[in-house]
Amino acid sequence: MKESDGVHNDRRLSEKRMLPVDPIVSASGKVFMEAHIKIAEGGGPLAPRIYFLDDTSGSTGKIHVGFIGPHEHMPNKSTN
Repeated sequence: MKESDGVHNDRRLSEKRMLPVDPIVSASGKVFMEAHIKIAEGGGPLAPRIYFLDDTSGSTGKIHVGFIGPHEHMPNKSTN
């Protein structure tokens, strides 16, 4: 559930993964969320993804969902 080196090393791609989170976790209200789940088989630009941050052992005790939607909104090296 990690992003590729291509996403980590490309500022434009990694900025897409700066997603909203409880300010208790980050004062800016955003964190880099790389953990994600693909909902549909087959991939493609419309295959839904859920990006999240697991803070169950942290200050909030919650899982924070930053994005639910089609993969086309979270480009990577192979989709660009």
